[in-house]
Amino acid sequence: MSRKMQKIRLIPRKQPRGRSGAALVELAIALPVLFLITFICIDFGSSAGAYLVLSNAARAGADYGATHRFTSDSAAAWEARMIRAIQQEMANAKRYAPGQLQTSISTSNNGDGTIQVIVDLRYTYQTIVSWTAIPATIPLHSRIEMRQYQ
Repeated sequence: MSRKMQKIRLIPRKQPRGRSGAALVELAIALPVLFLITFICIDFGSSAGAYLVLSNAARAGADYGATHRFTSDSAAAWEARMIRAIQQEMANAKRYAPGQLQTSISTSNNGDGTIQVIVDLRYTYQTIVSWTAIPATIPLHSRIEMRQYQ
């Protein structure tokens, strides 16, 4: 190596005066906005997940009702087993509040002699964060109809 190359040293650059806190101010402005967007996404995803679980619970109850026949004597037990299937499926929801679930089970006779099982579920979902512009509770509804086939 030449003698000239050995003498060159890198001197760290100093930031101009008054600029050293700019990054901190930018972070202080951007961080709350990022947190807000993150929590909105989490809340929306959680409510969408609760709706999916509600739909699956209605489908599980209607599936039980469609695959198990009943008589006038066994109708109460049949309905209780459908409700149990619904509650077991709803237990998969995060932050599930059993008191918020309203279940309506009914049947109707079709003109061709088949029985239609109707499961109507309503659930009031509580958001994780209480937002000022968005309601703290979101009403969810799922209605499933299935024909008895067994």
